[in-house]
Amino acid sequence: MGIIKINRGYNQKLHHFIKGEFQLIKKSWALAVIILIFLCILFISRLKLQVNYLSASENASSCNNMPILQAIYSDQFIIYSPYSEEDFRFKGQIHCHTQASDGNNTPQEIMEAYRSLEYQFVAITDHDLVTKDPGVPGILFISGVEESSSSGHILGIGVKSQTDETHPDKVIDYIQEKGIAIYAHPNRWSFSNGWSLKELLSAPEAWGIEVINAKRWRTNAENKWDALLTRGYQIWGTAGDDCHSITQDINQAWIVVATPHLSEDNIITALRNGNFYSTEGPDLSVRVYPDRIIARTNAEATIEWITKGGTKSKVTSGVTEDSYFIKGDEGYIRVAIIRDEDQKKALGQPVFIER
Repeated sequence: MGIIKINRGYNQKLHHFIKGEFQLIKKSWALAVIILIFLCILFISRLKLQVNYLSASENASSCNNMPILQAIYSDQFIIYSPYSEEDFRFKGQIHCHTQASDGNNTPQEIMEAYRSLEYQFVAITDHDLVTKDPGVPGILFISGVEESSSSGHILGIGVKSQTDETHPDKVIDYIQEKGIAIYAHPNRWSFSNGWSLKELLSAPEAWGIEVINAKRWRTNAENKWDALLTRGYQIWGTAGDDCHSITQDINQAWIVVATPHLSEDNIITALRNGNFYSTEGPDLSVRVYPDRIIARTNAEATIEWITKGGTKSKVTSGVTEDSYFIKGDEGYIRVAIIRDEDQKKALGQPVFIER
């Protein structure tokens, strides 16, 4: 009897142990399934960000104001170019934050840090607040803001005050009375102040789209830029640090402007007319002729020529200079430089082709 009782007790303990382990396994599997579902949702959302938007039917060829472009005539087509005879000279930052919103540094620290990195101008873009000039010598301060709209964030460069409006059309109109409106980080998650293509199409008046945002978890937005360009939008691609800390995320993405003199008015005019390029590091020069476009950079790189539909119409590797001969049916042509040594990019502004 003692042996039977011991065996029964042992069997009961074994039964409870197996039952507990089984329940633990069930919970583990349930947790694994939940994690898998969550990862699938993230993956699908990521695919939606990267999906080819270029076949959609919306067309907005005349929905935003025309910049001042140089018309270059050939026998078969007209080229409308944003590139002036001025060289790209002035390095600038147009997306950064201070302690006035959600940054870690004072406005003075921000300006001094960028000055030490040989920037010529900085637009501080605190959230829903125009930060005052801290008066740092040796670098041009440009007033700015990052407005929160009901669709996504909008950078305002050159504005002197913020607005209480939240509808994106009204925010953009307010900014562009005096400054430049730019769709901020459009490939950030759409539920977290990014922009879906549908939202971009419903608020089409901004002059710029932030194609390169230096935050590592945000994807390059060339896909949405090409989607807008393919539909006939004349819109410029910008780059910015989105700096919140000068010890962590500074000097990773910026613009270089072509203008004869450094002043706020000249910078705003250059941004409006596309007289700049956007970069993570590589330099870029572009010359436009009646039959071709020539791009140059200092270090060996892959040079891509991108046309309507986001098509890579020509790709040349291991060069510092390349030419693209215009056919006339491209719609637009823009150049991308991918530096060989580190794969960092520089993006030129689009040239528009009209037969």
